Amino acid sequence: MHEPENDPSATPPSPEAAVASGLPESTTEQLGLDQQVAPWWHTIIFIVFLVGLSTLGGLSAKPKHFAPFRVPTYIFTIIEEWLLLAFVWWGLRMRRLPLSTLLGERHRGWRGFGRDVANAAVFWIMAVFVLGIVGVILRAVHIGQAGPSAKVLELAPQTLVQLVLWFFVCFSAGICEELLFRGYMLRQFTSLRGKLWMGIIFSSLIFGCSHGYEGIAGMIQVTIFGILFCLLLLKTKSIRPGMIAHGWFDFFLAIQIFLLRHFHKLQNLHHVH
Repeated sequence: MHEPENDPSATPPSPEAAVASGLPESTTEQLGLDQQVAPWWHTIIFIVFLVGLSTLGGLSAKPKHFAPFRVPTYIFTIIEEWLLLAFVWWGLRMRRLPLSTLLGERHRGWRGFGRDVANAAVFWIMAVFVLGIVGVILRAVHIGQAGPSAKVLELAPQTLVQLVLWFFVCFSAGICEELLFRGYMLRQFTSLRGKLWMGIIFSSLIFGCSHGYEGIAGMIQVTIFGILFCLLLLKTKSIRPGMIAHGWFDFFLAIQIFLLRHFHKLQNLHHVH
């Protein structure tokens, strides 16, 4: 019996879309990466808001003036992340789609969670290596500097209380930003022409542009980071390893800066004073 073949409502992805994505049809269809999940006017508002916030961050006060505002900045960032996710959820609601549409496969149980953590760990090691090479290339062409930018160093936590609060910043960023960029934006741009590479490039470019406070070199590295996160999603078929890797990447960087500052080694990483 071949009822599915005669079903007029069945609309499998075109061969052109499958070839352009570089993936088997089953993987693209399984993840729903070519599915438009919200109206385009909603996406345009989202992008304009992100770029506006990033521009304000890039033009904000000098790094040395950030110190008194660390805790308010952390709280604002946490609230901002979840409000952006709520805005995306509203867009999905207009298409009658649940937020779980953006998650990909759900690896259930402790074994599934352990596999996600293992994938995140391997990805993290590879990403550090790749981003290190990108950093060397940027410095060789006189774009950027060694180590994190001055603004990142000054915004990093300096007390245990700030470090605890920073953990929740990283927790929020891991969940929200992966859903926003690898969940929502990747699908929106892939659905535009049915080409996965477009979704990867444009969602990663916007991801990079949303980090204006890190400077030009930082935005380039974050864009590359976004591409790597997309590849992780395609490999694991789930957004959860990316959430884990994203959160602990940010937290580990803060711990590194915290310890370097504590042992008075920060000047060797970057001259802030």
